[in-house]
Amino acid sequence: MFRRLTIISCCALAGYALGRWLSAPAVSHPPPLVTEQSAASPSSVPPAKIPPPARAGRATFAELYLSLRTYSPEEQASYLHSILALPAGPDRRAALTAFFQCLASINSHAAAALISQVTGNDDIQRSALAILAATPAPETPVLVDMLLGLSADIDPKWRAQKLRGQVSFWAAMDPSAAAQFADQHRSDYPELVTSEIIEYLAAADPAAAARWMAEHPDVTQDSDVVINYIHGLYQHDPAEARRYLLDHSGEKATQEALGSFARVTFFHSAEDSAEFVKSLPTKEARAAALAGISDINADLFANKETDRTNLYAGLAEWITKFPPGEWPNNMSSFLDRWRRLDPEGSIAWMAQLPSPARGAAAVELSRTISPGDLKQILATAPGEFSREIATTFLGSLQFDPAERKAIIESLGLSPEEAARLSIPPQ
Repeated sequence: MFRRLTIISCCALAGYALGRWLSAPAVSHPPPLVTEQSAASPSSVPPAKIPPPARAGRATFAELYLSLRTYSPEEQASYLHSILALPAGPDRRAALTAFFQCLASINSHAAAALISQVTGNDDIQRSALAILAATPAPETPVLVDMLLGLSADIDPKWRAQKLRGQVSFWAAMDPSAAAQFADQHRSDYPELVTSEIIEYLAAADPAAAARWMAEHPDVTQDSDVVINYIHGLYQHDPAEARRYLLDHSGEKATQEALGSFARVTFFHSAEDSAEFVKSLPTKEARAAALAGISDINADLFANKETDRTNLYAGLAEWITKFPPGEWPNNMSSFLDRWRRLDPEGSIAWMAQLPSPARGAAAVELSRTISPGDLKQILATAPGEFSREIATTFLGSLQFDPAERKAIIESLGLSPEEAARLSIPPQ
C-alpha cells in the first residue's frame, strides 16, 4: 500500500449494503397497529373485489392490494384463514406469499400480528419472508419484534439468521438502538453482536462506541470487530482511528486492522500511509500494516492510463522503501503475482535493487518458484541477481544430491556456475 505513487488515487470506504433478507432488532414496545396508511378512510379508496383465496397468488398486486386496503382487521384475518384452509400446493403457497406481501405494504404492524395465526415451519418462513421483503426500511424494528415472537414451530437457526441480518440493517439507521437491542438479547442470541453494529456506532457516535468496546472486552478480541470499529472511526475522524491503532498495535486482534487502515489511508494518500506505518512501534506491527498494501488487488485499479504492470511496479517500489526485515509476510506471493504478470519487467526491476533489498527479494521470490520458473528467470536476470536467486533457491530446498544435480543440469548454466551451485550450502 505504500509508495509515492500517484497511480492509485481514489478509493472509497466500503459501506455495507445489508439486504432485507437478513434480519433486525425490535423495540420493547411495538408501535400501535394503526398507521397513517391504515388510518385512511375506506370510503376514500375505490372499492375493489378481492380475488378468491385460490387465485390470490395469480392476481395482480394492485388487485389484491386495493382489496385488502379496504378490509377491516377482522376481514383481513378471515381472508388469511381462507388461504390457510386451501389444500397444500402451489396455489396455497403463492396465495400466502401474495397476501403477506400486500398486507405488509399496507400495514406492516398488522401483517406482523397476523403471522402469529400461521403454523408450521414452512408456512411461517414463507410468510415471514414476504413481510421482510415488503416492509419499508424505517419499520425494521417491527420486523425484529415479529421474528422474536414467531411460533416455536420455526427453525431456531433460521430465526437467528434473520434476526442477525435485520439487526445489522437496523444498525445502519439507528446504531445506538441496535446495539442496545443486541445487548438485551445477547444471552439468547449472541450472534446479534455483529461487527457491523460497531462500525455504524463508531461512525455516528465514537464516544458511545468506545464505551461499548470497553464494556465488551471479549468481543474486542475478534479481529472482524476491531477492523469494523476502525472503519467506523475512520469515517468520523481518521486521526482518532490512527490513535487507537497506535495505542493497541501490539494486540493480536488489531494486526489485521493495521493492514486495513494502511490500505484505506494509502488510497487517499500514499505519503500519509507511509507515515502511519513508520509511526508503529514494532517491526511486527509495521509488517502487518504493509501486508495491507501488498495485498491490494491491482486489477481493480487498472485503466487506460495505468496498466497492472505499472501498478505492481509502483507498489513494489513503495514497499521496498522499508527495510527487508519489515516486509510483509505475503511479500513472496506479491512478487510472484507480479512475476507471472510481467516476467521480464519484474525480474529486471528486482535485479536493480540495492543490497540488501536485492538479496531479500531473491529470498522471497525463491519461496514460490519451481525449477522450471528458475530456468526462465535465469534466462533474463542480470548476473548478480541470477546468482543470488539460483543460490537461494537451491539452498532453501532440501533436495537429495541426485535431484540437486538434475536441477542444476536442467538450468543450462556455464560449467563454472554449475560447479559452484553443485556445492551444497553448509
